[in-house]
Amino acid sequence: MLVLAVVVPALPPSALADSAKLREPDRSSAAVCGFWENAISAYYEHCNAPRRILIRVDYSGGGEENDRCRLVSARRTYLGSDDEIDNAYYISSGICPV
Repeated sequence: MLVLAVVVPALPPSALADSAKLREPDRSSAAVCGFWENAISAYYEHCNAPRRILIRVDYSGGGEENDRCRLVSARRTYLGSDDEIDNAYYISSGICPV
């Protein structure tokens, strides 16, 4: 009978804690424009825009009936939980289609 052993080095607790941290995109190198999310939250950021813009937010489940339009500032806007939000996008016409 052949027995194989695999040696896995133990990681210090600090390495595990660092890997578990939720990180937002690095904003120092380039702006993140449009819809983005991390492991728990959904955001929208419109770059090079007027002070306030209209976006459409696609909510999970229920089809288009539960989608909404929001007037947001041109900076980062928290939309909600990433479980609730599927997508968000800029509406250039300024007219809410829902």
